[in-house]
Amino acid sequence: EEIRVLAQSGGPTRVGALLTLGRTDVVCAAASSGGYDALARARDIAMQTSQTWRGCDSHGICNVYNVTDHVDGVAKSSRTRIFVIGDPTDTNTAFRYQAAFAEKLQAAGHRVSLLEGKAAGPQHHHLAFMANRVVGWCNAGFDDARIAGLVQEGAPALHAAKPKAVKTGDH
Repeated sequence: EEIRVLAQSGGPTRVGALLTLGRTDVVCAAASSGGYDALARARDIAMQTSQTWRGCDSHGICNVYNVTDHVDGVAKSSRTRIFVIGDPTDTNTAFRYQAAFAEKLQAAGHRVSLLEGKAAGPQHHHLAFMANRVVGWCNAGFDDARIAGLVQEGAPALHAAKPKAVKTGDH
């Protein structure tokens, strides 16, 4: 069986967890604007707001599964395609978290593409639409380079072909 997954913002951590827990049925994963390193993000937020970081994530969870620390659990598979998508101007979740996760995956020998998209919203954070498009393009059989180009140009999603008109009348 094959599955395709996509997520936005907090969801990419769950996509990362699926991968790091050794799933072998994920053929396409597209995750946008993810934090991945929840502890580094919480530490950075604490520093920016002059608060004391207590070793917990930004929600106060101290025993968080920090996916970026578990890349070694990702199953080796030539069919798994991972797309990490972010906007370098994102002020909610810094692009460096996405880049660091993608780099760790790549260093471990996985097929990963770090893609820069143009996010919606005042924080330049909303890229769920692009994760959705990437899964569609992946499912349509587009190669990684073509998908990267489509993300960069902000291409629209694939649309189902309109059904052909059926002629009616006497036979």
